[in-house]
Amino acid sequence: MRRVASLVALALASLTLASLTLAACGPDALLSDRDLDIRLVTETTEVQVGEGFALDVVRAWRRNLAPDAWDDGLLDPLVVRTQTVQRDDDGRHIRETRRLLAYAFTSGELSIPGPTLTAAPVEGGAARTARADSLTLHVTTELDAAEPGDPELPGGPISGESPWIWWLLLGAAGLVGMALMARARRVDLVVGSEVALPPTVSLSTHALERIATLRGMADVEALHDGVALTLREYLAAARGIGSPQSTTEELLRAATPELAGPHADALSELLRRCDGVKFAARRPPETACAKLLDDAVELVGGMDAA
Repeated sequence: MRRVASLVALALASLTLASLTLAACGPDALLSDRDLDIRLVTETTEVQVGEGFALDVVRAWRRNLAPDAWDDGLLDPLVVRTQTVQRDDDGRHIRETRRLLAYAFTSGELSIPGPTLTAAPVEGGAARTARADSLTLHVTTELDAAEPGDPELPGGPISGESPWIWWLLLGAAGLVGMALMARARRVDLVVGSEVALPPTVSLSTHALERIATLRGMADVEALHDGVALTLREYLAAARGIGSPQSTTEELLRAATPELAGPHADALSELLRRCDGVKFAARRPPETACAKLLDDAVELVGGMDAA
């Protein structure tokens, strides 16, 4: 019964968004005498960080025009996933409605520049371009700084099918222990007539070794989760920035006064690429995964030398 109720609620939400789309961009508005038209349609401009919301991109053009292919990058900095694509033809115009699930990862006022639609006459001639109105979102977070709640670690829930997470958690415990050792006052331990000193371990070396173990990993999501968790733990242990439980938004805010500009920018880019795989199910190619690991190595090395 709960599953049926959920499906009914989803259907009603889809019908509501479709009605809003038609109301704002109906045939009279889009399939008019204009050669090109493009609009962004959303049922709300109040969204949560990392929480998907419905966004429609509606494009229309005369049938004698050939439009450019749609590019999700036109909606940066949003991360989007295509749900459905529908085309309608009234004999003179074609209307394409692309329904997306969109995610924002930065809180506050977020402005999305209006995407463009360019089309050239099929029989030749100058191309024409239309631009949609920009979209302003108010992005909020439900996190209470005083009571952050349960840790939000990258990746899904721990299960027997993901044994590698246990190793990551063990590594996390090791890093915390080393951080406490590094901050504590050094104490000599007397063993018989000899003095034994606690070994010193380089946190950066440990982080780089963990990154190296991710190379060649076939599971793209696990690879990105591993990079994100390693960076979080390294920053917490070596620099006192954030914690492994910090969200990307919180970690970047905490890192702003601590890290130099290039390092802060590199950290932001790496974590957002990992978030794109975690939240929006992006599946970058093998070359992009290799570059992610290279960039993580360069960032850890640069922060260690700073």
